[in-house]
Amino acid sequence: MRLKDKVALVTGGGSGIGQSCAIHFAAEGAKVVIWDVNMEGAGETEKEIKASGGTVKVADVDVTDWDKVHAGVEDIVKEFGTVDILCACVGGGKFLPFPTITPEAWDWEMKFNLTSAMNCTHAVTGPMIQQKSGKIILFTTGPGYAGHPNLAGYGAAKAGVCSMAESLTGELAPHQIRINVIGPGLTDTPLTRNAFAAWGEAGEQMYQELIAKQPYGRAAIPSDIAKVAVFLATEESDWVCGQIIEVNGGAIAH
Repeated sequence: MRLKDKVALVTGGGSGIGQSCAIHFAAEGAKVVIWDVNMEGAGETEKEIKASGGTVKVADVDVTDWDKVHAGVEDIVKEFGTVDILCACVGGGKFLPFPTITPEAWDWEMKFNLTSAMNCTHAVTGPMIQQKSGKIILFTTGPGYAGHPNLAGYGAAKAGVCSMAESLTGELAPHQIRINVIGPGLTDTPLTRNAFAAWGEAGEQMYQELIAKQPYGRAAIPSDIAKVAVFLATEESDWVCGQIIEVNGGAIAH
């Protein structure tokens, strides 16, 4: 087991990529803490991990809330002694033509994608600096989405995640904390499906056109992404730091 007894915090563990990351981390021996506001989904992840003999705890934490995030990390440290891994999977976007974007819609994109990542990263750096080790895995937009029409807010927020990670690389590396970013390509998750479904037939056509451009003729599934997250969480990736890793299944991005 490559993550035996490591403590892994996974946000958005109630569905999609976050759920798969939590399950894969647990399978590698990690003690997994799942944060999600979708407690029904988080409960299903918890059941699956426990059924496989894993250690897991679930908490209802809104990762856009600074105070709740920091209090939540304090609780993890009190119970488990540390936080070794942060896998911040919360994020997602809505297709919005730029002329229709409101300040409220723009703020939502920033909070859901960028502020959430910043809150969680900030909260875990204290314990990680103290123990002089840690792995931080963030998520950006991947091939096929970058520069896509009607995703200005989502793209801007995810670009911010990359910029933040690049800035933090030099700051955290002296403390033996590695931070990397995964950029998934088209991945079949509930959030992805809902985003396209909101556009009706046009959204379905867009989804099928993107699938047709995928090298293997299908969208990725969450486990395709989770396997990369596991690698970034293990000591095998100790010499990988400050990287944006696109997970696309091949060379065709658009």
